[in-house]
Amino acid sequence: MSLTPRAMALLMTGTALLIATAGPCLAAADPSDAVVFGKPILAADSPLMAKPPGTKPAPAPADAGFLPNRAAPTPAAVAATGEPNLSALRFYASQNDLARVAAEIRLLRAKFPGWEPPTDLFTDDRPGESEQAFWDLFAEHDLQGLKDAIAERQRQTPGWKPSNDLSTKLALAVAYEQLVHASDAKSYGTVLDVAAANRGLLTCSTVDAVWRSAEALVATGDEPHAVEAYRYVLNTCTDPQERLATVQKASALLTTPGAVDGLVQMGKRLPDGSSEFADLKFDAVRRRVGDALAAKQVAPQADLDQLTMRARAANGSKDAELLGWYALSRQDFAGAETWFREALKAGAAAKPAEGLVLALRDGGKAGEAVAMARHYASLGAPNAKLMVEVLVANLDAKVPLPADALAALPGAIDEGHLADAAQAYGWHQFKLKAVPEAQSWFRKSLDWQSSEAAAVGLVVTAKQLKQQAAFTAAVAQYSPTYPRVAELATVMKSAERVRPPVHEVREARRQKPAAGGHAPKGDGWDSGATEIVNTFQGGNLDQALAMMDARRAGHAEPKGLSVVRGWALFKKGDWEGAKQVFNDLDAKGMHDEASKGLKQIELGYTPPRFR
Repeated sequence: MSLTPRAMALLMTGTALLIATAGPCLAAADPSDAVVFGKPILAADSPLMAKPPGTKPAPAPADAGFLPNRAAPTPAAVAATGEPNLSALRFYASQNDLARVAAEIRLLRAKFPGWEPPTDLFTDDRPGESEQAFWDLFAEHDLQGLKDAIAERQRQTPGWKPSNDLSTKLALAVAYEQLVHASDAKSYGTVLDVAAANRGLLTCSTVDAVWRSAEALVATGDEPHAVEAYRYVLNTCTDPQERLATVQKASALLTTPGAVDGLVQMGKRLPDGSSEFADLKFDAVRRRVGDALAAKQVAPQADLDQLTMRARAANGSKDAELLGWYALSRQDFAGAETWFREALKAGAAAKPAEGLVLALRDGGKAGEAVAMARHYASLGAPNAKLMVEVLVANLDAKVPLPADALAALPGAIDEGHLADAAQAYGWHQFKLKAVPEAQSWFRKSLDWQSSEAAAVGLVVTAKQLKQQAAFTAAVAQYSPTYPRVAELATVMKSAERVRPPVHEVREARRQKPAAGGHAPKGDGWDSGATEIVNTFQGGNLDQALAMMDARRAGHAEPKGLSVVRGWALFKKGDWEGAKQVFNDLDAKGMHDEASKGLKQIELGYTPPRFR
């Protein structure tokens, strides 16, 4: 004999009532998971968050699991008509969870004497009717769209109602949003009211609602019930990450002695014989070492020993990384390198890769630092930035950078808009006498972030390139911010009036050839050298230098002509080049001539107020 849906509903309800009278042991059976969103999807001002007009408060639930009785339940606990809220009851019925159905019926009867469960609790009376469009909106988290679609169907078809399953899940989704909003706002009383009125949320599929309820219990001074909430998850839920997170959250909130230890002891036994929460006991060790690292203090040796043991075990990459950062903070560069390499054995990761490069760089292993920086540059923006910094720092190193690294550097600086690297690269170009390129990099650096070094570079290159308008504009723009720019401009203008001491020029002329145009043996002076001196004295510095460079290709440069070269470079603003020339002259025995030039250069580098 087949049963009608109505008869089946009555039979199932009767069965549930029998279970309800069998005692709390059956009613405490594990609940099934509800399909409710695991993240907030409604804004606080959403219509679905609004309270129904005319809502009347109902008495608090007599039994809400780990939740205490609430003195002021939220209006969501009762429908607008004053009827009981059946969302939890229908949810348990939709999951065929007879034990929870029976418990919910017992609660509702205690609150509403004379109330009877609906006859359609276990079935819908609209066989074959499709709600796919509504479920699609629900799956897309478009609750407002779903509400509008239901309202439109009811307008078109008076008396139509969505299925119990859809109504229940929609009510739970809205309730979850209310709970999340209240939790984020730290309205802990509201969190507990919403949770108590919507017990269908307190399942493993919405374990976040359980966590937030436990947090609210702790915040309102009820740790015993919070412990029960955490125990509920560990007794019921199976997801390893959620179980671990439950104990971690409890550890951060609970202060009752032994409470966390009791939760840890509820860990399942793993195939290797260890507890699933065995790793948690190292959290305190990690925290103490991390605190010592942050405070730049020495960590307890016992903690370091435990962490070392853990880092050498399987999957200890995070502990190895922590030890690497600690060693780096203590300037133990060799130890830091060892631990960061150990951490990277588990796979390339941005932070340990960054630590390895820093350990190599600060430990004096420039070549390896360059190689590792390039190798890990693609792991993230900080790694790419570190690569540029390492390459720039080695531009003028004794061991030149690899050609491909040098070629890739400008693009990397451009891509990251790295102002400091741009001005450093500009000075490198300046030393290579690529003055236009240097000027371009100084401009980029200033566009990305203003700095004194880049401003000075822009002023110097404008002067070198004889761009008087650009020189004047740069001085006017940056001298109010950077006093060194104004001082440098003053020095440069005064340098234009500097003339080499008379006896240096006389020394140059003294070395001119004897009658007939032949230079004394070993002197190296000729008519071309005399012409260079005349060109220099006429103020044509670039031409004089070009003539000297061309002449030097086939003749040894007389000492007197080297004096002219030094002063020509000084007057052009290439003080480093002039300094090198005068130092060479000093080494060749022309101490007085070199001393005059070097003193003038030193004076130029000294700010006016210190001269």
